[in-house]
Amino acid sequence: MRDAGCAAGTMVEVRQLFYNLPARRRFLRSDATELGHLHHVFLLHALARPAMGWALTQDDRVIHDLAPAGDGAREGPEMLLARVKALYGGQLAAQLLPVELDRDAVRIRGLTGKPGLSRSNRSELHCFVNRRPVDSRAIYYGLLEGYHNALMRGRYPVCFLFLEIDPELVDVNIHPAKREVRFREDARIQGLVIEAVRRALGRGASPAPSPSALDLDAATSAKTPPFPLSARSTSSPPPLVQPLLSVPSGERGQPTEAPSPLAAFPPHPAAARPIAVSTSASHDVVILGVVANLYVVAVDAEGLLLVDQHAAHERVLYEQVMGRLDRGAAPSQRLLLPQTVELPPRDAAALRAQIRLLERMGFGIAEFGARSFLVDALPPFLGVEAVPQLLRALVDDLAGSGAKTNRARFAEETVAKTVCRHAVKANDALRAEELARLIRDLRACANPLTCPHGRPTMLRLTLAELERRFGRRPA
Repeated sequence: MRDAGCAAGTMVEVRQLFYNLPARRRFLRSDATELGHLHHVFLLHALARPAMGWALTQDDRVIHDLAPAGDGAREGPEMLLARVKALYGGQLAAQLLPVELDRDAVRIRGLTGKPGLSRSNRSELHCFVNRRPVDSRAIYYGLLEGYHNALMRGRYPVCFLFLEIDPELVDVNIHPAKREVRFREDARIQGLVIEAVRRALGRGASPAPSPSALDLDAATSAKTPPFPLSARSTSSPPPLVQPLLSVPSGERGQPTEAPSPLAAFPPHPAAARPIAVSTSASHDVVILGVVANLYVVAVDAEGLLLVDQHAAHERVLYEQVMGRLDRGAAPSQRLLLPQTVELPPRDAAALRAQIRLLERMGFGIAEFGARSFLVDALPPFLGVEAVPQLLRALVDDLAGSGAKTNRARFAEETVAKTVCRHAVKANDALRAEELARLIRDLRACANPLTCPHGRPTMLRLTLAELERRFGRRPA
């Protein structure tokens, strides 16, 4: 092969690519499998060059005929979004967020999915370095760390990420297929990808939940529920939904005396009337009731909402605590009797390097000798009496965290585990005003779609989806 100058609009056609390699035929799979491989290669190159037109045909049947996106100007998120829409459809394209970061001679751009959009594998995680489709552990790690608790464990984001960097800083000779690459500074690339993804997800951009709405100190004090649940009831008021007509199917079509299936749902004191909730969003929410003392049923201008009250309260408390940590205002509770803990030399060195981080989390800890530490305060939400065991567990978690992201993640995971224990649980019957406050604070969160562990806080059925399910709109 040799270079050849071609005018704009030149069409390149490749035929009989394997005509001179008869041994290759023995390794070919079925036509459908090979077409899938070809389609994947076509998709990657079409994504890498949205300003170019692409066509894929099989046996004179056009599979894709993509027109150039945009007007040939500098490629941006709009051109990539148009190409993704042409390949995947408008429904997925509407769930993508633009990614843009330019720093230290590294430019990161592309599209990434909202927290509610995920896959069970990496099949829709597309990364490009200097327009070349690649696999990179540094980029994958940065993506997952950027989402962190916005995704459930074992789920992967939908992402189209482009990284432009000096080719001298990229090593492509990792694998014979030249698909996997490494960077001269993997840690720096990881950090930039994390920052780019978190910016795209808008963490910290939305108004924080009102500190007075759900007080962390009240939520984490001993034996004090996170809401003043004076309306908790152990009696059995009427069911959540009263049936207008109950006709259980009996033998030979005869009615029976069997109880209504609706009786299986525990009652809820807030089910007597709808609750209107004014939020900071563009439209309000009306709470209709609660199913099984756990799932809040509500409607808004977009359709039907189902909210897990435990996961929702976890998210609200988590963002309150993390907001205090970011502001350096983490609460701290003094111990009646300070305790001294002695550690082995390696553990002592690991803990000594992280004292400032622990102080930001609310720990009162100071060096008390070469290998000893004095602990005189703990975060009030821990509620742990065995200080030596707690400190050793902290050392085990921190010892291997040489990266800044790991240290920050340690604080997040500690808070996430704690608020899970103190959030409202299933079968906690909340009063009407408590439900309204929970929904209002959830919608004010920076990431209201998932709990700190990545589980969804809410499920939505849009009006369009309801119409499709009831056959009022073609699928």
